Amino acid sequence: MKNLIFFALILMGKFCAAQNDYKNTIDESMSRLVVSFPNPLINFQYERKINEEMSVLAKTGLAFSIGASGLVSNGKVVSQVSSLSSLEYRYYYNKKRRQRQGKSIRNFSAWYIGLEPYLKSNSIASINEGKRINNGSAGVFLNLGVQKQSSKNLYGAFYIGYAPFATKLSAYNDATGKLERLLLNFSLGIVL
Repeated sequence: MKNLIFFALILMGKFCAAQNDYKNTIDESMSRLVVSFPNPLINFQYERKINEEMSVLAKTGLAFSIGASGLVSNGKVVSQVSSLSSLEYRYYYNKKRRQRQGKSIRNFSAWYIGLEPYLKSNSIASINEGKRINNGSAGVFLNLGVQKQSSKNLYGAFYIGYAPFATKLSAYNDATGKLERLLLNFSLGIVL
C-alpha cells in the first residue's frame, strides 16, 4: 500500500510539472486555420520558430472587400474576393518578462513587432458587382500585435499594421481608389 501511495505521488508530481511546462512550450512549427475581422480574411497560417524571441509566419488565404452602395448596387451588398499571401517576421519583445511573471508563453503567446511583405491578387470573384481585373496590390506592413494560444489549441490575436510601402499591381487602373495603408484586425482560429 505504501508503494502504491508513493507511486501515485510521483505521478501527480510529474503531471503537475507537465502542466507547468505546457505553458512554456514553444513548438518548432505550428499550423493554424484563422478568421480575421473587421477586414474579412480567411487564411491558413504556418509559424516557424527562428529562435527564442523570433519567428516567421507564412499566411495564405482569401481576402474579402465588402460594402454597400445605393447608387451602384441598388442597396445590395457588394463584395470582391482576392487571394492574399504574406510572410511576416516577428520579434516577441515581452516574452521573457511574461515568463518571469509566470504567464503562459505557449507558442509565442506574447506581444510582437512584425515586418510583413504581402501580395494581394486581382479579384478572383465578385458578388453583386462587376469583377475588377486590376485591383491587386503589393507592399510591406509594419505590425504591432499580440497573440495567445490556449491550452485547448484555440488561437486569438489582435494587430494593427501600417503599410509605408504599397503599390497597385497595375499602374493603368485608377478604379480601385486608395490603397489599404492601415489594418486593424482581430483574429480567431484553431491550432491544427
